[in-house]
Amino acid sequence: IDYGSDQGAGGPAHGYASHRVVEDLLAAPGATDITAGVDFGALRVAARANGLTAFPSVSQHDALIALGLEDWLHTELEHQQDQLNSGRGADAVRTWGGRSRAMMLADPAGLGRFRWFVAATPDVVEPTFLRVARERASTAEA
Repeated sequence: IDYGSDQGAGGPAHGYASHRVVEDLLAAPGATDITAGVDFGALRVAARANGLTAFPSVSQHDALIALGLEDWLHTELEHQQDQLNSGRGADAVRTWGGRSRAMMLADPAGLGRFRWFVAATPDVVEPTFLRVARERASTAEA
C-alpha cells in the first residue's frame, strides 16, 4: 500500500512533516518523512516474472469501501448516538474520533489516494474485496 500509479512512479519524491507537505526535502534532516510513489506497473512485471499472479491495483478509498467501511461508519454513528443519548459524552467523542480517523484513511483527496497492490501464488483467486473495489472504480469512471 503506497502512493504511485500503474504507469510510473506517480511523481517526484516528496516529504511530509506534521501532516503537511514539505517542499525542501533536505531542509531539516530527520524531521521530514521522505517518500516517492511506487511504479506498480514495474512491480506487477517483477511479480509475474517470479511466478506470481499480480492483480490490478486499486485505490485505498475503493478497497476500504469494498471491505465495508460505509457500513462500519454507519454502525459507529448509531453507537455514538446511543452514547450521547445515555449521557456518555466522553465515549461519544472517542467514537466520533475513531470515525473521523477512519474517514481520513478513505478520503480520495488524501490518504484514500494510496494504491493497494496484491500479488499471490497462481493458485490463489482474486480476493473478493479487490474485485469489488476494481468494479466500483470502473463504475465511477463511466
